[in-house]
This record gives sequence, structure tokens and C-alpha cells, in this order.
Amino acid sequence: MSFKVTTIEEELYLEVILEGKYSFERFLESGQTAAEEARARGKNKILIDLTHLKGSIPELDKAELGSHSKTHFGDLKVAFLDTLEQNMRFAENISVNRGANVHSFRDRADALEWLLH
Repeated sequence: MSFKVTTIEEELYLEVILEGKYSFERFLESGQTAAEEARARGKNKILIDLTHLKGSIPELDKAELGSHSKTHFGDLKVAFLDTLEQNMRFAENISVNRGANVHSFRDRADALEWLLH
């Protein structure tokens, strides 16, 4: 199964859905592209949906992803919608420690509540 990125422009945020087999390079690239697209569309909020991603994300990858968050997202507000298998809390902690405005959620309603307020 290949890696697929779907972008949906909502009124107040950009939604990015990642599907397929997890790949560190594609995941990192999709975050950077999402940030660029959000800025180009005048959005300052992104919801990244990982619930269709297959496979767990290694802890070392989460550390690396977290260390890139501030560089890629800057002042954007980013909510990750994950599953128990992905569990982006570790990446979130690293991101926040580096100054990114990132939070991970398991519930879509909670993610949107945080993202939009």
C-alpha cells in the first residue's frame, strides 16, 4: 500500500489526511508541504489526520519529527488526530518544548475544539 496525502481546505483550517504505509520521509515531507499550503491559502491552523496510516511510528522517528515541528510549522497551530498505535504524544512533547503550537488527540471533536479556539 502506497503513501497518500489528501488535502481538504475547510473555512477555518486546512485538513491533511495521511493514508497508507508509514514512511518517515513521506511523513516529514507531508508536514512541510501542509505548512506551505496552509500559508499559501491564508490558513493558520492545520488538522493532520493519521487515523488511516498503517503501522506504528517508531519512537526515534517521533523524536526526529518533533524536532522538525517548529521549523516546518512556525507559528501555525497544528492538531494531530492519531490512534493508540501511532500515539504522537512523544512527538508533541518535543514539538512543544521547541516552541511549536502542536497537540495530539484521539478524538476528532476534541482536536477541532482545541484547534479552533
